[in-house]
Amino acid sequence: MKFRISVLCLTILLCVGVLPVSVLAKYQIDTETKSYLTMDDGYSDETGKVWSSIGNPSISSVERKIGEGSLYFDGSSALITVDSPDFSLGSNDFTVDFYLKLEKNESTTILTQSDTAAVNASSIYIGANYVGPGSIDVYLSDGTLWDYQFHTTDGLVNDGDWHHVAIVRSSNQVLIFVDGQLEGTGTLPQNFVIGDSAFPMQIAAQKKPNLNSYENFFKGYLDEFRISTGIARWTTDFTPPSPQPEQSAAGRAILIITMINGMDKEYDLSMTEVNAFISWYDAKDVGSGPAKYAFTKTWNKGPFKARTEYVIFDKILTFEVNEYDGATQ
Repeated sequence: MKFRISVLCLTILLCVGVLPVSVLAKYQIDTETKSYLTMDDGYSDETGKVWSSIGNPSISSVERKIGEGSLYFDGSSALITVDSPDFSLGSNDFTVDFYLKLEKNESTTILTQSDTAAVNASSIYIGANYVGPGSIDVYLSDGTLWDYQFHTTDGLVNDGDWHHVAIVRSSNQVLIFVDGQLEGTGTLPQNFVIGDSAFPMQIAAQKKPNLNSYENFFKGYLDEFRISTGIARWTTDFTPPSPQPEQSAAGRAILIITMINGMDKEYDLSMTEVNAFISWYDAKDVGSGPAKYAFTKTWNKGPFKARTEYVIFDKILTFEVNEYDGATQ
């Protein structure tokens, strides 16, 4: 057995392009969370809902806001999932929030439960660029008309940067936040009931009427996409979740373990955790200690209380430690 320690990596991207697993700012799944796509591993839903792809949305490990990746939509791809009672908004509070990096100035769909013609049986439409390039636009229907429309000014999200967007209903108020700042607001009639649509929920495109095809495609990146009902998560200006807290210099490293079958396993750890692994390895190399080492995974836990990966000592060929200086992305 042998191991090697490489020279200092200056940034996390030079190592493997992932964020520290112990500081990923994932949301906790509460009872109000009805859909949550981290986009780290595609479009699996932390609440168990099943989404299908239209076209080929792709994972990007380089362009991401939180976690290990985001999902890129190329202007001809989207996600859909069947209607669910969880999506019945009614007169309840709700919150839809996500990060986006927009690559399109034409009107575009972000989230909807509707089609492009039928107002009846529609419920919600969230889009961008309707007022002008860079606006966020919200339409709510009682199932017969697009009764109420809410918009921000233009120029807010079309600068090529990542932006956090939150659409909130709080009682009869509709609030649109961009990067934690209230940028659009309006009033609904008291107890206004949003239509209970049977259309599929759609991300990044809108269904054409009577056809199994889509239009108004989104182009750009989406990350940390969450739909919540029965809660107004924000009602005043706030600080959006950040990718990771500040870290001290040279405090972390990428541990790459090469197994005897040629497979590489990669872990982003504090140096304390790395040194604990090396101590276990050295002890086992002289015949002392357990045969396996446990790594606790703190990302993509889904419905599980904990996820632990075990590495077996006699299956390790080499391992490499790439330190970095803790700079944020």
